Amino acid sequence: MLRKRLGFRPISTGFLLLMRHEFNSVFFSKRMIFGAGLLFFSSISGTYGIASEPVKTINSEDPADILAISTFFLLFFGSIMAILFSYDSISKEKLNQTETWLLVRPITRTQILVAKIMGISMAIFIPMVIAGGIALMVIGFLADVPPHAQWVWFLPMSMIYVIIFVALQHFFSARAKTYNSSLIYGVGVWMIFTFYWILLPLIISFAMGVDVSEEGLTEDNEDYTVINNRIEFLSPNGASMGTMNALGGEATASAITGLPQWAPFASLAGWAIGSILLAQREFTAPERWAKRNSKTY
Repeated sequence: MLRKRLGFRPISTGFLLLMRHEFNSVFFSKRMIFGAGLLFFSSISGTYGIASEPVKTINSEDPADILAISTFFLLFFGSIMAILFSYDSISKEKLNQTETWLLVRPITRTQILVAKIMGISMAIFIPMVIAGGIALMVIGFLADVPPHAQWVWFLPMSMIYVIIFVALQHFFSARAKTYNSSLIYGVGVWMIFTFYWILLPLIISFAMGVDVSEEGLTEDNEDYTVINNRIEFLSPNGASMGTMNALGGEATASAITGLPQWAPFASLAGWAIGSILLAQREFTAPERWAKRNSKTY
């Protein structure tokens, strides 16, 4: 019933062709050169700065802790690439009047959307994996090899994370009337999750009477740590980092204090499913309206 309601059919040649087209248009584009170069430089230099003894920026020497923190650089620029490559995915079809050409294919609107999301996500995922592999080698060379579960999970986690932001941007692209509006919506949400979300624990803690002064914000302040972790994992960024910390052992255990170990994984899965359903609902709205009108008359 759910499969029929969402409009899924067996994977067709049209679905695979569209997914390959989206992959090629992103992976072999000039924007990819800029995005991948920025991703490689930031992740590798950032990892070196975290793990190298002369310029070490953190106190921990545990490779699990180093990998969890270096993952931030990959997710930060990976989400930027997701917005950069997705903001005009649907809106350009409307403005260029090529949406009709897509709709005459023997696939549903839902399959068109999923093909676009998967094609773009896979194109972004490849440089992320390469950059992550190089960062892992840097950590292994300068420190030690992180826990196997942590670096193996990095692969599916990265793909899920990219899908979340690509799907969210497709929602904005389907809703917006121009390229600029779609880009502004995407960048705005990205800034909320990346910069402003971290202020929520401070605001909530202050309202609850928890000490949030400079002296109070220490690892010994368990009340603030629990509130911070519970708020943080509700965002896709925090959920992704939380899954890495959950698999890092004792070195990263404090990062999920106050949470069951499965909570970040559930949050990440919820964001992935929810973002795809949100984009699907917006993109298939004309189809639903047409059905309602046909029943009315």
